[in-house]
Amino acid sequence: MSGKKIAIIYKSLTGNTRQVAEAIRDALGGEEIVYFGEPKPDIVADLYFVGSWTDKGSCDGTVGEYLKQLETLPPKLREAWLYGSWDVYEGQFFEDFRDVPEHYEDRQWTHVIEPFAPDKGWTVCRSYDFGYGKPFSCAWWAVDYDGVIYRILELYGCTRMPNEGVKWTPDRQFSEIRRIETEHPWLKGREITGVADPAIWDASRGESVAQTAARYGVYFTPGDNERIAGWMQCHYRLQFDENGYPRMYVFKNCKAFIRTVPLMLYSQTRPEDLDTAMEDHVCDEWRYFCMSRPVKPMMQAQTAAVWSDPLNQIRS
Repeated sequence: MSGKKIAIIYKSLTGNTRQVAEAIRDALGGEEIVYFGEPKPDIVADLYFVGSWTDKGSCDGTVGEYLKQLETLPPKLREAWLYGSWDVYEGQFFEDFRDVPEHYEDRQWTHVIEPFAPDKGWTVCRSYDFGYGKPFSCAWWAVDYDGVIYRILELYGCTRMPNEGVKWTPDRQFSEIRRIETEHPWLKGREITGVADPAIWDASRGESVAQTAARYGVYFTPGDNERIAGWMQCHYRLQFDENGYPRMYVFKNCKAFIRTVPLMLYSQTRPEDLDTAMEDHVCDEWRYFCMSRPVKPMMQAQTAAVWSDPLNQIRS
């Protein structure tokens, strides 16, 4: 078992279940226990011990709710986290992403939709991942009154070759971002907050990327760079409710997102993470944004039907 991250999750009424949990912890000795306590969202480990007191065969409500949350995860995550089948981690990372042109107008069972001008009262935010030799990615998001997020615009610094950066300096990147925010009708006049990779605050070699951005009036706060919890937030946003409505949409003009997200694959060395050797720059800034507005998993999440999959990219 050496090398595995372990979570021990329990709910105890009289103290007996806690004693069992403590005995398991003690028996594991030098193993890395990353969590010990009551159920909470986004506990990330390789091996889970879950225990509860019972009443006539039924477990505690919070433990039952936690197990139900695991049932709502995408198939591969559910197999691993709930049933311990860790050999499922291969293939498409975001198999829950759907691009269904037949539903662009009604916005059901699809994440990609027709663009529209966001309401003046909606919040507008910016997410950013720096790149030079590799693409940089900047996106603008609108947040409606119910907390649903919409990727409305993006600026992606890629040549016509996949994963090849345009080699724009930070000055040029933020000059263009500032121009877009002052001229685009969906953005001009709005107060825009930003979140970005914490690495852009590194000033060890002179002016940091964040300081360059500030000179152009483009401001960010450091994003939460916890990768696994961040990917889970992305998955939670993609979940559909019983009527086929998700908690995030992507305007069809956001071509970089639509092209790159379905191409992401699982890492071969770190289960639950995506392969960082791939063109993951859009995914990174999407993750920072989702972590800045976390949501809980839907208890009654539904799986969308696969409408069209000519390349056999989506696996059941």
